[in-house]
Parts: sequence; C-alpha cells; structure tokens
Amino acid sequence: MITLEEEIDLTAVHADLVNLEERIVQATSKHNEFLKELGLPPLPLANEG
Repeated sequence: MITLEEEIDLTAVHADLVNLEERIVQATSKHNEFLKELGLPPLPLANEG
C-alpha cells in the first residue's frame, strides 16, 4: 500500500525557525539582564559560537 506524504513548505518552516531563534535570543538577553542585577552569570546566547 502506498501512502502519500503531506508536502512540506521548507521556506515557511525555515522562516518559522528563524523567527523562533530571534525570539529566543531576545528572551535570553532580557533574562540575562535580570541575572546580572542579581550578580549571577548570564546564560549563553544561542547565536554565540
């Protein structure tokens, strides 16, 4: 029996992933501001190598 798979829009998936990455970086940066105020070390940013 042959089953058809749903077509995936890779451009849309890529755009979603880029958007999520940007949101993660923004949230991590904001969180790190609070950690700095508490004298705690920051979390690494996802885009840092």
